[in-house]
Amino acid sequence: TEKDMAGEENISSHEITVLSPNIDGLFRSPLAKHVGAQEISNSYDDGIAPLHSSAISPKSMSSDLTEEKRQTVALTGSMLDNPEAHLVEVHAAACRCLKRNRLAEAQYLFKTIFECQRKVLGECHEDVGAALHNVGLAYLRSNDHTQALDYFERAVRTKKGSLGMGHLEVAISQFKVGVTQLLMRNVDLSLAAFLEALSIRKHALGALNLSLARIYNNIGCILLEMNKLVEAKKVFEGALDIQRKALSHEPKSRNLMYGAALTLCNLGYLY
Repeated sequence: TEKDMAGEENISSHEITVLSPNIDGLFRSPLAKHVGAQEISNSYDDGIAPLHSSAISPKSMSSDLTEEKRQTVALTGSMLDNPEAHLVEVHAAACRCLKRNRLAEAQYLFKTIFECQRKVLGECHEDVGAALHNVGLAYLRSNDHTQALDYFERAVRTKKGSLGMGHLEVAISQFKVGVTQLLMRNVDLSLAAFLEALSIRKHALGALNLSLARIYNNIGCILLEMNKLVEAKKVFEGALDIQRKALSHEPKSRNLMYGAALTLCNLGYLY
C-alpha cells in the first residue's frame, strides 16, 4: 500500500490552513503552526487504492510478488500496448509517478487502469470504484479540483452501487469529496460529505475509532469558518477524546501526539 506525507498550503492568514491535497486532507485552524498525518489503522485512507485481482490477467505479473519488488519493475512500451495483461506493472508505475510528482503520467496510467477495469468488470464493480478513486487522487495532487471532484463522486456512486450505501470503501471516497469541496470553498457541500463519511465510519468501526478524529477535526474547522463556535468546540473535544484514548495505548507515538497537538491548537483558537 502507499502512504504519502505532505507539506502545507496556506490559503491566507485569516482562513483555514490546509494540508497539501496529496494526502487525506487534514484541516487546521489559522493558529496551528505545524501539522502531521494522524495515524489510522488502514493506510488506504491516506493514499492509493490497491489493485485487486478481479481484472488481473493470468498473464500479468504474479500477485504474490512483494510491493517492493513490484515497484522495481520497469514499465515498457509493449506493456502499455496491452495494458490488460500488465495491470500490476501499470499500477506500480502509476504509484511511482504519483509519489514522484509526475502527475500527468500518473493521471494517464490510472485512467488506463480504470478503462481496463471497466471493460472487464462493467460499470458497477468495487474495483472500478477503486480505480476511479485513484484517478481522483492524481487530479487532486495536480490541484485540478473540478476533475478530482468528478472522479471522487463517481467513485462514491460506483462503490454505493456495488458494495452498499454503508460500506467503509464508500466513506473513503466520500471523505475525499469533502476535502475537495472544501478546497473549492464549497463549505456546505464539504460539511455534508464529511458528515456522511463520519456516519459510515462510526457505524462500521465504533464511536472511538481513531480515524474519526481526522473527520471531527475537519468538521470542526468548517464550523469555525461558519462562526458556529460552540458546535466547533464540541467537535474538537470529541476528536481529542479519541486521540487521548489512543495515546493511552501508544504513549510514545509521535504521530498521535502530533494529531492531538493539532486538535489542541484548534481548541485554543476558539479562546
